Amino acid sequence: DTWLREGKFRRIREKLAEKFRGPKHCMEILNQSKSGVLDRREVAVGLFKMTIWLHPSELTAFMGVLDRNRDRSVGRDEIEFFWKKYAPDDINKNH
Repeated sequence: DTWLREGKFRRIREKLAEKFRGPKHCMEILNQSKSGVLDRREVAVGLFKMTIWLHPSELTAFMGVLDRNRDRSVGRDEIEFFWKKYAPDDINKNH
């Protein structure tokens, strides 16, 4: 089950890389409120607008992995962590 989750997050990361130049660009586009943090709605709506659709259970799991400090919002540092952690293996091997 864990490897399935990891694979799903890697696939989400690939989709993000197709739509955004990097974690900063991802945050800028998704953060419609300009608050500096993302809530669940901003993530869901923003990804949908970028043609990345996640099932509600996938969105819950994705938010769980993004929101590392469990404050129910996602900061740029958390997006950056996800971006690096789930990067394709060939990228991680060189760093």
